[in-house]
Amino acid sequence: MLTTLTGFIMVASLSVAQAAVPDVARAPDPGSARKAGRTAALLAVMGTLAGAGLLLGFGAHLLTLFSDDAAVRERVQGLLPLMLLASLLDAAQAVQGFGLTALKRSAASLSYFAIGYGLLVVAAVPVARTWGITGLWVAMAVANGLLVVLQGTGFHRHSAKVGQVLVG
Repeated sequence: MLTTLTGFIMVASLSVAQAAVPDVARAPDPGSARKAGRTAALLAVMGTLAGAGLLLGFGAHLLTLFSDDAAVRERVQGLLPLMLLASLLDAAQAVQGFGLTALKRSAASLSYFAIGYGLLVVAAVPVARTWGITGLWVAMAVANGLLVVLQGTGFHRHSAKVGQVLVG
């Protein structure tokens, strides 16, 4: 259920990230590219927060659409804050990843993804055995936080080259 709800929340951030690609790609200088990226990240996070607010406000009623089992709904409700944190971080990193694509640095974004989610894959089984589903959502939030740093640093580094004319 949490993964399905994450998908609904991510629609806004992914839409904003995709919509920002032309602005980043056409930016005449590093400052403009970074401003477009910051604006998109802010909008994506705001959209995610709006979805999170709806889930926190109406979650108990919404979860009845997914399960009749009160124990399952209670467990999901308890994990909702962790899922929302992971989604918020995912929204921020997604914008930076799409920004790297706009800068024609898709390979860098893919490399960061491989690092962040590769570490998550390696950790998933031991984390699940030790801390269960709660640990997995914490691990997802940590992986997405790492991706915020990696994608954000990569975007900042590659956007510094916007508008430069290469001679040679």
